[in-house]
Amino acid sequence: IPVPVAGLPGATGSIAAGAWHTCVASSGGSVWCFGANGEGQLGDGTFTESSVPVPVSGMSSGFTSVSAADLMSCATGPGQETFCWGDNGYGELGDGTTTSSPVPVMVVGGPDSAVTSIAAGTGHSCAVTNKGGLVCWGGNPDGQLGDGSTTDRTLPVSVLGLPGPISNVVAGQSHSCAITEAGGVLCWGYNGFGELGDGTYASSSIPTPVG
Repeated sequence: IPVPVAGLPGATGSIAAGAWHTCVASSGGSVWCFGANGEGQLGDGTFTESSVPVPVSGMSSGFTSVSAADLMSCATGPGQETFCWGDNGYGELGDGTTTSSPVPVMVVGGPDSAVTSIAAGTGHSCAVTNKGGLVCWGGNPDGQLGDGSTTDRTLPVSVLGLPGPISNVVAGQSHSCAITEAGGVLCWGYNGFGELGDGTYASSSIPTPVG
């Protein structure tokens, strides 16, 4: 049965569950994580797991949303910046390196770098920009970054072929999907199980309409 999470500072603004950890952005804008921490995905500067929430380093106010993947986490900052922490083997922290970090690092530049929402996948991340564009970074063996290639990227790249402004994005293990402001759904990346929803089993490195 559900049990209350201990030690959170007031009401919760957003929550995200990774493979073995959870992160929360409080209504006051601080970010807290708990659970496994072998790759620094709790963001507290250690690699020590915690069964109670610990504050993410440097994130005491102004953070509006959080996303968690298998071994890393991301959050959007008060100035619409993006910060990520944890595993970085494929460049999924977006800081131009493949060096993991137990504290948040800022995602570097990229097209329209101010973001409104962030989605962390297994080895890649995507974000919706404040102009309705979409950028992704990290591992890309199946085209899950949507830039027309299968090349890993340690910095954000624009998703190609979007039919209009994007309102939301999600990232899975090897594919990504987005909702347009007009209500359409697009997916790209691995499609061996039909997860792109386009009636085929062919992977795609650019967005394809669902249906």
